[in-house]
Amino acid sequence: MIRLSASKNLDATEAAALTTHRTSDGDDHSRVEHLVQAFCTGLAIETDENEVSDALDGDSAESFVATDVILVVTEVDGSVAADGTVNIGTSSDGSELLSAQALTGLDTVGDARWIPLSEATFVIAGDATIYANVEAADSTATSLTLDVYLIGRTVPSS
Repeated sequence: MIRLSASKNLDATEAAALTTHRTSDGDDHSRVEHLVQAFCTGLAIETDENEVSDALDGDSAESFVATDVILVVTEVDGSVAADGTVNIGTSSDGSELLSAQALTGLDTVGDARWIPLSEATFVIAGDATIYANVEAADSTATSLTLDVYLIGRTVPSS
């Protein structure tokens, strides 16, 4: 199991390792908890209101509770102010899961940030569509693109 401190910035390899980790209690007859994710690729931060989406890879019969977000810089062109912000939600332009997250320090390809969601109480379907949206564009970048991972746990709905 990977253990990280809340202030740790990840490199791209560490981010990929965290998102592929899976866990189960191994008993088919008890409550099983799974780590699932949505992977929103190619979020262009230089464009206000740009949005990408992906479906969680869980089951519709399970409830999803978000626990972590990982942001990874995949493309940079021009001078980056790193003053943009992103929302993550369950609807277009939504911010139910993460609101106006500052991108300070994410200005070089390969930079990554792990953001634990300490109060992850918003429960949604395990296969819900997740949206990552630019709340405020980077003020100077010609191009600044992020991949956004939303990670959480699913449990059977009661």
